[in-house]
Amino acid sequence: MVRDNNLIKDCAHYFKSNDGFNRMFKLMRKKYKSLGNIGGKIVITNLKTEEKDALSGLMGKDYYNKKSAVISLSLVEKKLSETKYSNVSLKDVMNEYFSEKIVSNKERETLFIEARDRFINKIVKKFQGTKAEKWLRDVLDGNTTLNTRALLYNKYSEEKYKMEIILIWTCKAINSIVSNHIKKKLPVFSAEITTDPHAFDENGSAHIFLIHALCYLFDQKMPKNAEEKAYILYMGNIVKDDISNFTTCNGLIAYSQGRIHRGWQGFFKKNEHMNITLANLSHTDEILSYLGKVFIVENPSVFSHIYAEARKNVPLICTYGQLKLASLVLLDKLYKQNTQMFYSGDFDPEGLLIADRLKYRYGDNLVLWHYSQQDYFKAISSNEVSQRSLEKLKKLKSIELQEASLCLINNKKAAYQEMLIEELVNDILAKH
Repeated sequence: MVRDNNLIKDCAHYFKSNDGFNRMFKLMRKKYKSLGNIGGKIVITNLKTEEKDALSGLMGKDYYNKKSAVISLSLVEKKLSETKYSNVSLKDVMNEYFSEKIVSNKERETLFIEARDRFINKIVKKFQGTKAEKWLRDVLDGNTTLNTRALLYNKYSEEKYKMEIILIWTCKAINSIVSNHIKKKLPVFSAEITTDPHAFDENGSAHIFLIHALCYLFDQKMPKNAEEKAYILYMGNIVKDDISNFTTCNGLIAYSQGRIHRGWQGFFKKNEHMNITLANLSHTDEILSYLGKVFIVENPSVFSHIYAEARKNVPLICTYGQLKLASLVLLDKLYKQNTQMFYSGDFDPEGLLIADRLKYRYGDNLVLWHYSQQDYFKAISSNEVSQRSLEKLKKLKSIELQEASLCLINNKKAAYQEMLIEELVNDILAKH
């Protein structure tokens, strides 16, 4: 069939000039988008007088006494072929009627996917032969344990005009990561990659993709909280806050470029404890305990008491409750030296979960210190633990903490390590 544009326009004009066909064409367009072909039926309810006139004339059927009409699209096309418009298709007429190319939902999805894949492949080629190319190809092939592909597809749907620059920034960031390189603050890193210090600001799309990329590079799971996210960035030599993020320690020695760090050495000689920031830690290569072991407590009051009572250069760390990145970096460095760690904290759901997290992270190198039933009852308080808080104990993985967990569940009262200070000090003196 030769396509006659003039005839198509004339046919469309005929239908548009009659308001009685308006609802019929809108419903036919909807049906075509759903099916992808001229087929199926439409139902026009509460027929108006002009619609009864129009349909009766077109379909050769009396609609005057009907309240609704069931219309077959293929029959409409057949009726059209019986008129002077026999050489035009209903699809062409609908396109002209609505002044648009009507695309089915399936066709639209196919076109969208093709455009998306062309877009991503263009960026893949831009970074050919680099770590970024491998990352993108693994993401697209589903060869990662992360949900980055779903994230990429969703973000493309939401903000495809921003995605090109976001992916380019992320790829440049990946290629810039070098092991054992100098640590950079996030705004400085961001400015070097993008010229914008705020491009990788937290919660923005670029920041989210950066975290995904770093997790891929270092074979890590997606972080669940702010400290885990900060640790992932730190692995890539990026720090959000290297001054206020600190931990307190005593009796440890640090090395930098194969030599004893003179600052740490000075504090060690004077048996003085230090507040160590991420900035301090970034200038150390190795940290070790001269005893081959370190004692870790959750609360600063306990740290201070042990420090005063032990009267020796005790390898001691205070984590201040929820684990800051500085504490994790310090412990990681000690772990690399195969240091034996003794950890003591509070008997409440939050405290046990901290202990559980450390045990999972450091395995046999970490001893859960004074978490027995006897310790619980010696340290028990009058502070009740809510049922909602107790529900958190279901997340515990460590077998060694099950006894402490049952004590909490059965008694619903927290117990605090301040009541165990005498035992902790005696243990340290015995192991010193």
